[in-house]
Amino acid sequence: MEYGESPEKEYAIKETIEKIKTAFESLPEIEAKVLELRFSEKMTLQEVADELKLSSKSRARQKQELGLRRIQSGKLLSEEAYNYLVNGLGK
Repeated sequence: MEYGESPEKEYAIKETIEKIKTAFESLPEIEAKVLELRFSEKMTLQEVADELKLSSKSRARQKQELGLRRIQSGKLLSEEAYNYLVNGLGK
């Protein structure tokens, strides 16, 4: 969240983050962890692979894409929340 945001916007962001956390809980653990590290912790795919002891950066990317597809196909997040996840979480 940026300094000086309205209370309404801050509340909306917090609500969106809670929805994202709930969506992560419905994923297999490894996919959720990859997404959390990538989008919340801002790790690179190589850093994620190293942290989770995955065989390669490609394997981390595969888990990331699978998790994102599950979220989209299961409609676990609104389009707005999904876009916030992939474009703005942690800003």
